[in-house]
Amino acid sequence: MYKNIDKTVLFKGLNIKEIEKLLDKKEHFTKKFYKNNYIAYREDKTKFVMIILEGEIQTLISNNTGKIKNVIVLSKYSTIAPSFLFGNNNKFPVDVKSVDESLILYISKKSIFTIIQENPIVLNNYLNIISNKAQILSQKLWKGFTNNTIRKKILDYLQEHINQETMIIKFDKSLEELARYFDIPRPSLSRTLNEFIKNDDIEKLSRGKYLIKNEKIIESFYEINK
Repeated sequence: MYKNIDKTVLFKGLNIKEIEKLLDKKEHFTKKFYKNNYIAYREDKTKFVMIILEGEIQTLISNNTGKIKNVIVLSKYSTIAPSFLFGNNNKFPVDVKSVDESLILYISKKSIFTIIQENPIVLNNYLNIISNKAQILSQKLWKGFTNNTIRKKILDYLQEHINQETMIIKFDKSLEELARYFDIPRPSLSRTLNEFIKNDDIEKLSRGKYLIKNEKIIESFYEINK
C-alpha cells in the first residue's frame, strides 16, 4: 500500500487495511513527476481523482499575451481538481505543474464512484472536499468584490484574526501565502503593511505577529463590514 495514504484528505478516518480493501481490484496507479513537469493542461479531460502523495503542485493560468499567473499551491495529501470529475464540463480549468518532485495517485472515475458507494466515510470526505473548495471560492469572490483595495483586504484579514483582549494579531499564513490569498503582488502587501507601521497604526512584535496601536484602525474594521 502507498506510504501515508491514510493521511490523505480523501481517505481521512480510515486505516491502511481498510483503504487497501477499498482499492482492491479498482483501477488506480501512481505516476511520478519531476520538478517543473506539467501534470495536466487546461482543457484536458478529467478522468481520475488525483491525490498528491508526495511533493507540492501549483495551478497556473496564462492569458493571450503569455503572462502566467499562479493561482494556488497544493501540498501533499490534497486532491487535484476533484470538483471537475463529475458534472457536465469535465475538463481541467487550469494548468497543473509540479513544484518539486511529486508522486500522484490516480483513481479512475468509475472506481471512485464505486468506492464512495461502498464507504460512507469516503463519501463524506469527498463531499467535504468539494464543498470546502466551493466555500473558499465564494469567500474570495466576496472579499474581492467588497474589499477592492489592498488596504481594505488587509484590514478585513486583521479583523478576523485580532485578539480583542490583547489587541495582538498573529498571521496564520506567511506573507507569500497571504499575497496569493489576496491575489496581490507580494511587494504591494509588504509596502501596505509597512505603511501601517510607519503611521504608527500597528507595531511589528515578531514574525507574523503585530500589535494594534491606533483605535481608529479598529473602528475602520467595522466600517468596512457594515
